[in-house]
Amino acid sequence: MFRWSKYNEKLVKRGEMLFNLDFVNTMEEELKEMNKSKNGK
Repeated sequence: MFRWSKYNEKLVKRGEMLFNLDFVNTMEEELKEMNKSKNGK
């Protein structure tokens, strides 16, 4: 009998490896730079 729950769990773990969150570390500085000459806060 095929265990779909185990198969699905493996797919989720594989997806975690493909999604890179490194941009979160520099996001605030990038937003400040992008909004430097704009009006408002």
